[in-house]
Amino acid sequence: ASKAIGFKSEHINPVSNFKQIFSLHSVVELCKSSLKVIMLSLIFAFFFYYYASTFRALPYCGLACGLLVVSSLIKWLWVGVMAFYIVVGILDYSFQYYKIRKDLKMSKDDVKQEHKDLEGDPQMKTRRREMQSEIQSGSLAQSVKQSVAVVRNPTHIAVCLGYHPTDMPIPRVLEKGSDAQANYIVNIAERNCIPVVENVELARSLFFEVERGDKIPETLFEPVAALLRMVMKIDYAHSTETP
Repeated sequence: ASKAIGFKSEHINPVSNFKQIFSLHSVVELCKSSLKVIMLSLIFAFFFYYYASTFRALPYCGLACGLLVVSSLIKWLWVGVMAFYIVVGILDYSFQYYKIRKDLKMSKDDVKQEHKDLEGDPQMKTRRREMQSEIQSGSLAQSVKQSVAVVRNPTHIAVCLGYHPTDMPIPRVLEKGSDAQANYIVNIAERNCIPVVENVELARSLFFEVERGDKIPETLFEPVAALLRMVMKIDYAHSTETP
C-alpha cells in the first residue's frame, strides 16, 4: 500500500523548495541580465566607434589633448550607462507593479461571478442564517482567535487557517465566511493581531474545496506552505523589533 501523504514541516522550510523557486527566479534574472549585458555592450561599442577617429589621432594630440579626449569619453560613457539603468529601473518597477496588482486584484467579472455564486448557492444562504447564532455563541470568534492567519479576497471571502507543528501538523480550515461574515472574521483577526493576507486564488480554493474543521488537501499544500512561511517571517520580524 502506498504511504499516506502528509503535510510535512519541510513545506514551510524556505530551503526545501529552493530548487523550484530558484528555477523560476533564475530564468527571469537570466533574461534580465542577458538584456543588460547586450545593451551595455552596444553602448560601449557605439562610443568607441564614435571616438575611433579621435583615438587614431591621439599620438599626435599631446598629453593635454589626450586627457581631454579620455575624460570626455568617460563622461559620456557614464551618462549613457546611467540613462540606460534609469530606463531599466523604470521598466522593471512598472512590470513588478503591474504583476503584483494583477496577482492581488480580481477582475470585475470575477467579482460579479463570485458574488453570483455565493448569493445563488442554497448552502451559502443556510450558512448566513447560521452565522448569527454562531456569533452569539462566540464559537466563530473563538475559531478566529485560534487561527494563525486569515486568507481573504478583497471583498467576499475570508478563511481562517489553523496550524501547529505538533498539535496540528496538517493545516486546517478552522472557520470561513462570505460577505458580512467575512468582514466580521477580518475585524476579529485585526483586533487580535492575527495576520490577514489577501490571496484571491487561495481564498477561493479553501472556501469552496475545504469544509470547516477539515484538513487542507494535498493540492493546496504548496500555496498554504508559502503563506505560512510569509506569516512566520512577519511574526519573526515583529518579535525582533519588540524590546
